[in-house]
Amino acid sequence: MMCLVDGATRSAVVYGTDDRQDVYEHPDATLRDLAYGSIVAIIPPRSLDLSDPWDVKVTAPAIGEELDLCEDQRFYDQPKAAQCSGTLIDDDLVLTAGHCIKSERQCRALRFVFNYRYESEGRFPDLWEEDVFSCRRVVVRAQSRDADQQVDYAIIQLDRPATPRFRPAPLRPASDAIRASERLSIVGFGSGVPAKIDDGARVVEPREGRGDYYLASTDSFAGNSGSGVFDASYRLAGTLVRGATDYVDYCGCMVVNQIPEGAAAAHGESVSHLTPAVDALCTMGWPSNALCGRPASCGDGWCSGTETNEACGDDCAPDECGNGVCELGEVGVCEDCGDRGPRPGTEPQPAVWECAPEYFNAFDGCDCGCGAFDPDCNDPSQEVLNCTGFQVCGSDGQCHDGRPPEDIPGEWTCESEIYAADDGCDCDCGAVDPDCALPLAVVFNCDDADAACVEGRCVSP
Repeated sequence: MMCLVDGATRSAVVYGTDDRQDVYEHPDATLRDLAYGSIVAIIPPRSLDLSDPWDVKVTAPAIGEELDLCEDQRFYDQPKAAQCSGTLIDDDLVLTAGHCIKSERQCRALRFVFNYRYESEGRFPDLWEEDVFSCRRVVVRAQSRDADQQVDYAIIQLDRPATPRFRPAPLRPASDAIRASERLSIVGFGSGVPAKIDDGARVVEPREGRGDYYLASTDSFAGNSGSGVFDASYRLAGTLVRGATDYVDYCGCMVVNQIPEGAAAAHGESVSHLTPAVDALCTMGWPSNALCGRPASCGDGWCSGTETNEACGDDCAPDECGNGVCELGEVGVCEDCGDRGPRPGTEPQPAVWECAPEYFNAFDGCDCGCGAFDPDCNDPSQEVLNCTGFQVCGSDGQCHDGRPPEDIPGEWTCESEIYAADDGCDCDCGAVDPDCALPLAVVFNCDDADAACVEGRCVSP
């Protein structure tokens, strides 16, 4: 009996056979080494227990429960901790998707975790504090849905060098054009579960001459955003940024959306080229010998690479509360870390709040279904928690299958689906788009490319 209906889902899909494997199961030693040494999970602090620096624990619900999956779905019992994926490309630089990191404050409230993987069935390797990094700064970022050029990237500087414990991935040179049908592999954290490798992908549409992205038949999901896509020579050839529907409703629970391999050209997952991100990094003058041919040197104005305060006090401020860098020891006790504690000047926790007290207004995710509205839900960069099937959290503090009409201002004149949709600042739409509150949001609908959106209107400098 068929009872397949449309589901409310997003971001990716399986093409033909589901080729995803846990890292330890994969036969290719080089791909396993890339997963061990270069791949980073982007995880909110609430999903990590850092109380013991020698035994960091992942504390996240199972994907099956979180996404209301049918019980026969793969990886049903695995934890859903990662929001996005990333790849180490220099000593202290991680490349990910721009929509994964929307502001400096959000970046500081996230953790960048190596070794979020299984080493055998159901068993994590020993996770140490040395595997967990915080965000020093967003170095470059862009997210644009312009018809002629669609870019989606962010390069994050970690709070300290990840080398030599971990290794930057080798990059495919821009001169080596992406070719139709060439084989690809993707390594990342689809749907937030521990790292998976899919080596069964191919380029389905290279979009020659465009330089922004190409289409590939990767088996990837929300959480794979920012994942490293590697060519047959194990070189980083792009980052996954968007795709087709992940899950569909089947008789009241969610199942993986499977598309025949031959239909991939009509769908395909979008993979951003490396060139726009690397060019932006080098154009701003960032010192990187590996990426820009410009080695870091004390006095260049950037605390980068392997520089430290002890070696170069001119470039690197001392590690202390108030320097704007969230160090591991400052989590929960210093304003440099945006993941715990109420924000100044905001309302107190209501008496009807039913979730953990420290989750209210803590910039640690939109806590929905907690008996009262969490102010974190006003920030479109925050992940919606406690809802299933990619629901949204309404102004009533409850989960909804779509944004409730009462949450969209009556003055809004643009499409309802782009209001507060984490897709950039939609200006001149009759009302202010909450996305415009993000410091790094791309402004749309303004004729002047340098215009800012002020109170919902385009204003030229």
